[in-house]
Amino acid sequence: MAEKYGMLPTEVLERASTQDVVIHWNVEQHKDIQRQKASGKPVDYNSQYTQEELKDIWQKSRSK
Repeated sequence: MAEKYGMLPTEVLERASTQDVVIHWNVEQHKDIQRQKASGKPVDYNSQYTQEELKDIWQKSRSK
């Protein structure tokens, strides 16, 4: 995150909205899928977060 956005992860958690974080996760997952395809590895399309996992992560980030 720091390399791409010039912010440390703790700064992102303090200043970013939930939408910012979800977009970042999706971009990183897309990059991982592209790397897997390029290397010839099988792609696991079911490795995304479930709605419950996202809610738990969001709740934990707000409880600090």
